[in-house]
Amino acid sequence: MKVRLIRDSDDGVNPQPKGTELEGPKAFRLVQNGIAEPADDECAQELARRGWTPEKQAAAAQAADKLRAGLVTEKDFKP
Repeated sequence: MKVRLIRDSDDGVNPQPKGTELEGPKAFRLVQNGIAEPADDECAQELARRGWTPEKQAAAAQAADKLRAGLVTEKDFKP
């Protein structure tokens, strides 16, 4: 299963530039976290099986951008 990063990723340990393809059995979770897009049919099918839509993918990417920009605070999260 493959994904492609939609933005530069710098976690302080293993920086990866935008466009880097990553592969692994749980790579689809990077799409769910808003930092990647599916890069093969296997990933797209796994996301569809889990009810993941392009709208959810866009919302996750937008949330990741807000988080990175510091626009999300604790009050944005509901218990």
